[in-house]
Amino acid sequence: MVVHLGSSGSGADPALEELRQAYRGGDLVAFAGAGVSVAAGLPSREELIERLAARCRARGAAVASLLEIATLAEQQRFIDALSAIKECLGPVEFGAAVARDLDDRAIERLPDIALAIGALRPLLRALLTTNLDGLLERAFAGAWPAVARATADLAQRRQYILKLHGTLVDRSTWVLTRQDYDHAMNADENLKQVFRALFNTCTLLFVGYRLSDDDFDAVLARVRAFAGDQPPRHFALVPSDAATPYRRRQLEKAGVRLVLYDNVDGQHREVVRILRELAGGEGAGADRAEPPFREAEAAGAEDTPVERLRQCFLLGFRLSLAARIKASNLASPERADDFVGRQLKRANQNGRRLGFTQPIALESPKPGEDKSAYLKRCFKDAALLHGELGRRHGVGPKTAFILAFDVGMTPEFVEHLDEPSRLDVIARYQQQLRTLGISDASLRSLEQDLKAGDSARATDAVFEFKRQVTDALHERLSGSAPKARELDVWLYASNAAAIAAAYSTGKLGPADMPDLVRTSNDAAERLGLTVPELPPRKGEKISDTADVWFYLLSTLCRENADEVRERFGPDALAILVLAAKLHMLLIVYAPEDDISTALVAALTRACRALEVPDDVWMPLVRRIERKEDYEMIKSQIFAFKRRFEQHLEWRVEEAKQRAARHG
Repeated sequence: MVVHLGSSGSGADPALEELRQAYRGGDLVAFAGAGVSVAAGLPSREELIERLAARCRARGAAVASLLEIATLAEQQRFIDALSAIKECLGPVEFGAAVARDLDDRAIERLPDIALAIGALRPLLRALLTTNLDGLLERAFAGAWPAVARATADLAQRRQYILKLHGTLVDRSTWVLTRQDYDHAMNADENLKQVFRALFNTCTLLFVGYRLSDDDFDAVLARVRAFAGDQPPRHFALVPSDAATPYRRRQLEKAGVRLVLYDNVDGQHREVVRILRELAGGEGAGADRAEPPFREAEAAGAEDTPVERLRQCFLLGFRLSLAARIKASNLASPERADDFVGRQLKRANQNGRRLGFTQPIALESPKPGEDKSAYLKRCFKDAALLHGELGRRHGVGPKTAFILAFDVGMTPEFVEHLDEPSRLDVIARYQQQLRTLGISDASLRSLEQDLKAGDSARATDAVFEFKRQVTDALHERLSGSAPKARELDVWLYASNAAAIAAAYSTGKLGPADMPDLVRTSNDAAERLGLTVPELPPRKGEKISDTADVWFYLLSTLCRENADEVRERFGPDALAILVLAAKLHMLLIVYAPEDDISTALVAALTRACRALEVPDDVWMPLVRRIERKEDYEMIKSQIFAFKRRFEQHLEWRVEEAKQRAARHG
């Protein structure tokens, strides 16, 4: 069935009325596509591919590769085109380029369609999106947590944004290439369960998708898999000129009813009208519109030491960027005026938050001055500014400004330094990061390009470094750091314990489990802890098992207990002990065994004290209570491990979003 809503439509339309009933009943789930991002000025899928293909050409890619990318794009096989581009550029450069092109932070005014979706917030059950950017999170004013990985309990929750193709700030979650799609479609069981539950129990409303997108085809394939013979109860807002008879039949077979609208000027204004009517009136949601991003940032910026660090870092980076662009266009300064003006506008916003009442400006180049001489003057002016920052705010903010300005200038001088000088620069950056209390892991990509003297790659690495440092400072501002540390305690302890349990069999060692070792060591490094060494094997099973038991109970837990409690809190300590005792079950479990019973009782107490949802831990407890065999319990222990990790990830996201709401 196809329903047409013209510009004169109203609440009398049966489709709109049915949608409104689902919305008022709290069963409507919005499903937002790339049209929301394009309306804000971000590149469409075709435009993104064009930009990335141009980058491939600039890198000297083979003609055959460029032709393949062009052909795939022309055929609208965008997923395969992006796969070919990633292969051409390599994962690091591909990731940096995508992150830069889809960054929405400079967009001050949200598009009407995003605000109209945000106006549905009071009664909407959930929002699903395939967009990587943060426009929809901003449209919801940070009130809902954004989740990039589905958890087992997500279908039972309400008021969240599920980012099916990942979030821009975490590249490990991205779903862009064919390999990413195959994994997301086939390997993520939690996502399948959530999608099935929402499809069967809720009404979905698709907004911002083009029927020709292979992105939409991938989503539709999931929908079609659950449709069966049931009548249509889901809806898609589609321009009337895009709905061909074949596509209509495809959607209807998938249980999706088309709601057509007129789109004479190509601006999709009718979508906004329909969504506002759905929310309860022509102007619904207007009073809930999010303030522009920069103003929201200012309003939420308290005068705290961490906030001053962040403002000084952003000020230094933006001034360096403006200076570099101005220096690169000395012959035609008008070409750079717009970009430089935007950077200086943002830099002055940072300056005002730091107490500067006079505008911060860049001096114009002198007649006949070359690029090198102009940049040297910029460095001198920056020295005066960071001196003033030091007098006003102290060593930390001054260091943040110097670090950001110098890193921002890196691509201009890296090729002119010899190897010892480049190593000195890296050491200076590392020392400055330590002064700010930020891990120098954020420097690794830039460090590689500095050592190689590669100015082209250093440009991308500079932006990646800026992102990681500002993310680290934002985490410290957001209040999510304690939850993130609890997640790291679990990653450290549960993986170390899993290695120990496997080691106790006498058949495996750490070298046989590199992924577990790496995850545990990385988490321990973030926490400032060290994974203790396993006891040497004696070749006697009973003795070796006893040694591993002692390792879990004493070496892993008790020896770290005071430090973990003091630095990360009692919940972190409870998580550490829970990880150890869970894996003790792997070593000793037997039906009706007293030790197993005691461990299960301890596990139950810990989960209740930590307010862990029942569906995370009860499946394991019930199977133990039913005295099931060892192999079944073993599989349930590892399932618990995955679910508990997802639960902690959810808590981190909730803490970030809660801080953003109250920021």
